[in-house]
Amino acid sequence: MAKNRDSNFELLRVISMFMVLGLHANFIALGEPSAEYIGANPIGAFLRYSNEALCIVAVNVFVLISGWFGIRPTMRKLTTLLFQCLFFSLSLIAVVAFTDTSLRFSMVMKCIEMRDYWFIISYIALFIISPVLNAFTDSASRTTFKRVIIALLLMQSIYGWCFNDLAGYNRGYSIISFIELYLIARYVRTYSSKIFCRSFGGNFAIYVTLSLLIGSISFGVKAISGIEAENQFYYCSPLVVAASLYMLIAFSKLSFHCRFVNFAASSALAAYLLHQHLFVFPLFLSFSAQLYHKYELPLYAVAIVTFLSGVYLAGMALDQLRKWIFAFLSRQYIKINENKAI
Repeated sequence: MAKNRDSNFELLRVISMFMVLGLHANFIALGEPSAEYIGANPIGAFLRYSNEALCIVAVNVFVLISGWFGIRPTMRKLTTLLFQCLFFSLSLIAVVAFTDTSLRFSMVMKCIEMRDYWFIISYIALFIISPVLNAFTDSASRTTFKRVIIALLLMQSIYGWCFNDLAGYNRGYSIISFIELYLIARYVRTYSSKIFCRSFGGNFAIYVTLSLLIGSISFGVKAISGIEAENQFYYCSPLVVAASLYMLIAFSKLSFHCRFVNFAASSALAAYLLHQHLFVFPLFLSFSAQLYHKYELPLYAVAIVTFLSGVYLAGMALDQLRKWIFAFLSRQYIKINENKAI
């Protein structure tokens, strides 16, 4: 990694991964607050809705970053990504195999097939199709580019959000939504827009405002009607997409260098692969819930941040072993090819 690599987007990657961990430790681990809970503890419930709304941009931000810089697919990059995924799957399977003699072959195959890594599967599809998207963004006129994005956003807003997830949008858990986010980021970077502020603070304030609006709507609907406004937290929700974009733009206004941030960001995906693993995720959810029920709010905030930091650091540590093994195998592969050439 280059020492002078700008760290603004690297910091955004780290923050976004913490947001992913925070999402899973909130509504997924604890469930959405019930109407009864809201009535008994409105402040606590609103804080949980706000946290969910502030963090829901995380996945979109990861894809937007890829669109901002553009994916330049190579076989080595794809091999590195697949090796990282298989390394975490197989390493954790090996740990479980030593501690659980009842481990089933079908469970092992689910891990190898990456069925719990939906993001990886969608991202690999985006990786494969990126040359086509890059060719379009490089050749299309600004007008055509804008019209395509608007049309795609309208389709997504109508069929993926308003009509409660039709046409395969899958709440934004899909390659269709990833393509749209990729194109949006490419457009915004190519043609800067006046709708964005010039400063970090202005854009970040809009991200916070939009996120709190999402949380307030969901909180209000549940408190008044008892019905879950689930589509407010869809990744393909117009408000979620807008909040994600403003967060991206906010960090694009920063410029600083920090080797530790860059180092931590290089293993951001490792935290996802670790905690989302089929065998680890139930433990992650269970421990997150235990912390919530054990501590009052101030201490809980400290406890959950400490726990999530520990998960991230554990992923980083295991990822260093993965990097060493991959580098070693790469050197051996090069030596074999050199010997063949001789």
